[in-house]
Amino acid sequence: MDWNALALALFTAVGGAIAWVIRGRVDEWRAIREQLRSERRERYRQVLNPYVLVVSGTEAIDAAKVARSAEYRTEVFDLVMVAEDDVIRAYNEMMDKFVVMEAADPEKKDTATRTAFRQFGTVLLEIRRSLGNRKTDLSEVDILRAIGFKDAKSFLAPGELKKRRLGPRHFVRRGGD
Repeated sequence: MDWNALALALFTAVGGAIAWVIRGRVDEWRAIREQLRSERRERYRQVLNPYVLVVSGTEAIDAAKVARSAEYRTEVFDLVMVAEDDVIRAYNEMMDKFVVMEAADPEKKDTATRTAFRQFGTVLLEIRRSLGNRKTDLSEVDILRAIGFKDAKSFLAPGELKKRRLGPRHFVRRGGD
């Protein structure tokens, strides 16, 4: 009996079994991640829908009233169970800024509103990252403009657009350097 051939056959069988188990685990992990991504997408949509309607101007609703409803709080609870940490932090910051906006004096209302809606753009940006666009080059203002916020450019500080557009990712290396 050739021990080398037997050892090779045994090694191949054990290696195949290990590869089969690993592949099964990886496939299971991918399926769970895809299911979680789907669940996140639905939760994000449910929680942010009232704000999207306000920002896009398609529906006149009282976002603060919606945010205090029991149904909405249930949606937020579900969101907390599946969302990534950065999304939850950005959402909490947005809610804080909306509270400040509601309580702001009339002369400070405009600034508070701009700050709150810029934070809404940050929430959308964090959601975008959590759904797989980790290296996005968009800003919160770009996101707000994309969903139809009319005055999103007015949120930018003077010169901010130029600085952001000339980032290192926009330069192309040429030649044999």
